[in-house]
Amino acid sequence: MKFNATKKLIDNLQKLMVNSTGEIAKKSGISKRMIDYIMEGSRGASLNTLEKIADSHGLNAWHLLLDYLNLDAARSGDLDKLVTNFSKCDKTTQAYLLHVAEHGAVPAVKSAEQNESRKGPRM
Repeated sequence: MKFNATKKLIDNLQKLMVNSTGEIAKKSGISKRMIDYIMEGSRGASLNTLEKIADSHGLNAWHLLLDYLNLDAARSGDLDKLVTNFSKCDKTTQAYLLHVAEHGAVPAVKSAEQNESRKGPRM
């Protein structure tokens, strides 16, 4: 699936709107016309525009490009901690975490303890 930054941004701006694009414009200092253009998909947002919108809502600019943005998690700093900790993991651990995130399940990994329990009791 192709990443569509404009769609992600529009979806996340809709989450920020309570009633209108005018609210985002007023809060961020970006013109309502520009917010409307972004929401229509007829214009992209510059990094400066993203940062102003994000800052005015207690977010980082990259939060506005996420799939399934959880505003509470983003505002609490939990997403930033998650990304920082993920980036510190080795490649194997990152692959494992991505698998769990994508599939919602832990891949089958046989531990020594599981192998022992299958052999039956020791005598």
